[in-house]
Amino acid sequence: MKTLKLKIFTLLLASSTFFSMPQVRACIYIESPWEYQMMLFRPQLKSMQSLQMFNYTSKLFYSTTPDPQQNDRVRNCKEWQQQMGKDVYLEDVFIAQYGKYYEEVFNREKPRNNTFLIVLQQPKNKMYLDYFHFAKRMELTERTLIENRFEPWNTDPEKDAQMLEEKMALYKEASVKINIQKLPPFLKERYAYQICRLAYQMKNYELASSTYDKYFKTFDAKSLMNIWSALFKAQSLAALENKAEADVWYARVFDNSDEKKLRCIQMYNNSDPSTVSDKNLQSVMLAMKIINYPGRALVQMDYIYRLNPQSKYLPFLIQREINKIEDWLLTSRYYHSLYTAKYETFDMFVSGAAVNREDDINYMRTLRRFIENINRNETNAANKDFYNLAIAHLYLLNSESKKAQLYLSRINTQADSSILVQRDLEEIFMMIKTKNPTQKEVQKNLADRLLFLQKNIKNDYDKNKILYSLLLTMSNAFVDFGDYTTANLLTMKSETFKNKNQNYYEGYELSYYNRLRLFEQRGNIAEIDAVINLLLKKDKTPFENFITTQNLGTVEAFLELEGTLAFRNNDWATAYKYFKKLPNDYWQNNYEFKNYLTENPFQPKGLSTTRDFTYNFNKTEFVKSLIDLEAGTIGKSKTRAADLIQLGNAMYNCSYYGNAWMMCSYGWSVGDRPDSTDTWQKINYYNCDLAKSFYTKALEAKPDKEQKAFINLMLFRCYLSQYNINPDALQIKDQAVAFANEFSKSSKTNTFKQYDCPGIREFITKK
Repeated sequence: MKTLKLKIFTLLLASSTFFSMPQVRACIYIESPWEYQMMLFRPQLKSMQSLQMFNYTSKLFYSTTPDPQQNDRVRNCKEWQQQMGKDVYLEDVFIAQYGKYYEEVFNREKPRNNTFLIVLQQPKNKMYLDYFHFAKRMELTERTLIENRFEPWNTDPEKDAQMLEEKMALYKEASVKINIQKLPPFLKERYAYQICRLAYQMKNYELASSTYDKYFKTFDAKSLMNIWSALFKAQSLAALENKAEADVWYARVFDNSDEKKLRCIQMYNNSDPSTVSDKNLQSVMLAMKIINYPGRALVQMDYIYRLNPQSKYLPFLIQREINKIEDWLLTSRYYHSLYTAKYETFDMFVSGAAVNREDDINYMRTLRRFIENINRNETNAANKDFYNLAIAHLYLLNSESKKAQLYLSRINTQADSSILVQRDLEEIFMMIKTKNPTQKEVQKNLADRLLFLQKNIKNDYDKNKILYSLLLTMSNAFVDFGDYTTANLLTMKSETFKNKNQNYYEGYELSYYNRLRLFEQRGNIAEIDAVINLLLKKDKTPFENFITTQNLGTVEAFLELEGTLAFRNNDWATAYKYFKKLPNDYWQNNYEFKNYLTENPFQPKGLSTTRDFTYNFNKTEFVKSLIDLEAGTIGKSKTRAADLIQLGNAMYNCSYYGNAWMMCSYGWSVGDRPDSTDTWQKINYYNCDLAKSFYTKALEAKPDKEQKAFINLMLFRCYLSQYNINPDALQIKDQAVAFANEFSKSSKTNTFKQYDCPGIREFITKK
């Protein structure tokens, strides 16, 4: 189930009449699946590094950056270095090959400090220099293609034709150069590669394929140019509708080139691997088929293992399968706690969730047995450590900590650093699942490990993501032990690790509201008091330092929140207690209060065609006025009806429809809907229940004719506002009609004459 979150908290206030609210669109950011996906298992064996773009995420690709370690490019540079001699530095070859375009490399000056370019321009290396010039000119045509086609609507037919002419000229030149006598095999292969590439780009697919056959004859994994040229042969075969044979060539390229893996997967046609006699090639084709598959893939993995027990893709595919299981079991369980009603289980919201969960757990156990089986026969030390980690992790996911510990103990203490980091993460995970996190000694151990990890992750997004998942898991552990304050702080801390490479998130994280968000959504006054005490505490423990070292609201902001929560609960005395602790000018100097609390809260919004936005709003004084008014309504005071009308006006304005909605809410949008489970929203904020209650009491307090007309008008408006946002509630509409009729009976009053706008007449006419 896809969960969406508003990342940018935008306040939109639309002017409204009695009957309509213009549809203003709120500005939102919808999180990608990778952002909220839970992930705890990500050791990185060397064999997995070139496969990073296929890491599991429920979107299409984790990354579209092929060959993140640039293995193919380094390989190409090493081949050039070997040709040019021992005096050439590999770094210089790399800079010249991949760091600059043609005009930047050859600027009519003798290259300085680049050993590769110096040697390349020696007379004996003229053929190599000629090819290098050619390759750089070829790059220019590629750059033109990219710049001209950055967007599909940015096509320029004139530039296309010019580029085609350039490529044709390059093709003719390469066709001549490749036949030069005494041309070194090294250069012959490179010219052949360029011809294959140009022929494919010019859509001469037969030529591209035959050029490969002529100059390379058979596939040779030891030749980089052979491998790269084979990609164009594969693409040409596919273009010629020979897709089964094309897939065989894609598999060969995929298996031997890191830079071309992504392209091979993108172009792969999913042909039947069983038609291929070579078992290793079959296993590669099966791996390609499932390497970006979001569903269960254990059946295919088992087949790969039977075809080739030493398949270098198995560890990666196993990791990917574990990440899927984590997503299925954990994301819905832990991530929901940010956005659903307080501490309710996600299963309440998903039909059949319990059945699905049990099915996923059974699948997880089957996967674990598969890994245990291949682990028994594994001889590669690094793979064995990886499999022990994987088994331990799956036992932990199933809450079998003793068995998990057994497999963790089998990991070599001298294993790869990635394995050892994951082992430490598993031990933190085990601690969360088996210890009482509220105990000081447990918190000390957790803090030591988490601080070490936080210090060393830097810009490793995978490790950041693991910390995000760990802290959410830890947050739920604190919920289990009744410590909601720490749970909220850990959840907020987890957000700081969610996606560190996106600038918009930094701004969201620093916003006034986001620093309070979780406590506003699922906190109470006692929990917020605990946060304030923690913020003021001078001798914090390492764990307390860890959970509070983040962008939290100020003590004053939390006091303001406590007053707001109390006001939502109609506890005016407690609201006054907290608001009184704040400076009188707090609402003029913080957040968006000064922009939205700008009108008289006792003058119902919408009764006048002109609005006065110069009111100096102070929540403390407002709540004190409410307390005094309510006290004045006790007994049969002469001002009882007037006081109750004022209370009704104030509560109407504190609703979604009024001018003081920010007494209850930190944001407003016409996209809001009354479907929350929060009581405060169901009562007055959307339904005007408090306002209606005070107006009804005012009717019972023997009001004069003018007051009675005004009360009927406001009751009509309360029910109509409620109906407008819930048009299926016909009973509410009937109530609005009834009070509209009552108001129409007071046609001789000044109130009727003052407020009988065309909108009300139109409504009464249409009823």
